[in-house]
Amino acid sequence: ILIISYDYHIQRVSNIAKLVFDDSYSADFESVKSNLANRRDILEKERESELLFLKTFEGIKAGDDSTLLERLLEKNKIYNQDPEVFRNRLGQLRQRNLV
Repeated sequence: ILIISYDYHIQRVSNIAKLVFDDSYSADFESVKSNLANRRDILEKERESELLFLKTFEGIKAGDDSTLLERLLEKNKIYNQDPEVFRNRLGQLRQRNLV
């Protein structure tokens, strides 16, 4: 899997991907240069988001979709408003990947 993101965001994307995908996946990361990589406010926000991510998903084994989803739905105010939508979507993705 090749994962591409902006330079200021690539570290957080890498941490997320390494948790979502277990060792059976080979992931490479490439960053795209942006004019935000030198902005202190952006970098501070990214670092805060990364620390929150690490804290939220601490102790979860890489690739453990069910536990990741439950933690996401429990702790993230964006996703926990309608958790069944996300559970159903994950179920659909799992079925598609089994084919």
